[in-house]
Amino acid sequence: MAKHKGQNQDEELDNYLTNDFNIGVYEELTSDSEEPFEPLEFFNLLYAQYEFVKNNKAKPLTVVKHLKRLNLNDDQKSCLFYYLCELIENENPGREEFDKQMEICCGFIQKEVDRLIEKLRAEKRDQEKTSVQTEAKDLDSYITDKFNLEIYEFVNKEQSLFMCEPLAFLQLLHSTYEWILQNTGKPLAIAERLKNPYPCRWYFLEKIEGLLKRKVDGDDLTDIEKLLHSLEIENDKEHKKLKEALEIVHDYRLTQTKQRSLEKSKFDFNKVKQHIETLYDDKAKIKYLVELKTEFQQQDALLRMGNMFDKQCDLEIKKLEKLLALERSSRSQKGSLIQSEAVTRNPDFTTARQVLAVHYLLRYCQVTQASNADVARFIEFLTGKNYKNIYKRVCNPLGSRDKELTEDLRFVRVFFEKLGMAEIVKMINNEMDSGSF
Repeated sequence: MAKHKGQNQDEELDNYLTNDFNIGVYEELTSDSEEPFEPLEFFNLLYAQYEFVKNNKAKPLTVVKHLKRLNLNDDQKSCLFYYLCELIENENPGREEFDKQMEICCGFIQKEVDRLIEKLRAEKRDQEKTSVQTEAKDLDSYITDKFNLEIYEFVNKEQSLFMCEPLAFLQLLHSTYEWILQNTGKPLAIAERLKNPYPCRWYFLEKIEGLLKRKVDGDDLTDIEKLLHSLEIENDKEHKKLKEALEIVHDYRLTQTKQRSLEKSKFDFNKVKQHIETLYDDKAKIKYLVELKTEFQQQDALLRMGNMFDKQCDLEIKKLEKLLALERSSRSQKGSLIQSEAVTRNPDFTTARQVLAVHYLLRYCQVTQASNADVARFIEFLTGKNYKNIYKRVCNPLGSRDKELTEDLRFVRVFFEKLGMAEIVKMINNEMDSGSF
């Protein structure tokens, strides 16, 4: 592949990222910080070896010897050889006679890949065995110190909060501490490092600060050494940097502690209960509680320790669900009652007849100031019928001048006769005897 001199590294790398194969390799190389090569370095090496294989494809043994002599460790060789085989297959997908020699070379290289992988696995197994054998010794070296012993006892007792063994926590704690000591002149780098997701983060930050404070105060020194130390540190630039690093850790820890207090306050059930009372219905309350409970369960174990917030939410949710069920049941019963009333309604009790009955009652009571709308609303209240239909009848209760009106008047008159309301019966008779309809 052609290279253009004078291009910067990004431009050189762009020249490789022109096909799916190279893009896939690039993504693999950049997906893990522990990959054995930088992308540009790897592509230059990969394509240089590919050219060597093409030029010597008739000599597979020579090719393998050349590759094995490369100044690379086993991890780098296994990576390079693997992608070299992939590249050969990608560039020579056919199985024609012309490609047979490349295929043979690829087979020899693949055998070397398998050998290296097995070797690396065996070395890893040996390392794990050695780690297990020395673990007790490593732990003993930490807990000779009272500070570390207290950490060990706490982590061992509360392992569910840390999700790791005491030794792993102590190793991470001290490796972070050593890194800070080596980078005391880099405040931004230290601040960025503190953002890492350490196990039981709040406790971790507190102990990092404790280690740095011991270093600043010279707690590990004898009395005489402390005296000399106090005389030397006044103009000691390194000591000033160390104090600055301590201040960065201290300030960051305080910020996180305040944030933690706010988070704890957020999961104060009494305050939550007050808030949900302001929500408009039970469904909204349940939704809010479910979301907040889920958020609480996603917090670190130390914040959740001793807090029954999620269980309190469950009890409140169950109560609200029961109230909703009762409300639905009540609505269902009301609906059934209304439906029952509708089924048993007498078809002879028409809107026209009901309006006529109220019309004569109001005349008898000498109600003259009420509007048609007021009368219609009153009849709607009594009958449950449609307001618009009632209003049309109220505006002209005697509007029909045919046999149907006569039948309606006779039907209504019977009820007033039974009630002994002679005056209204007389009104209806006069209406029927007159020649107005």
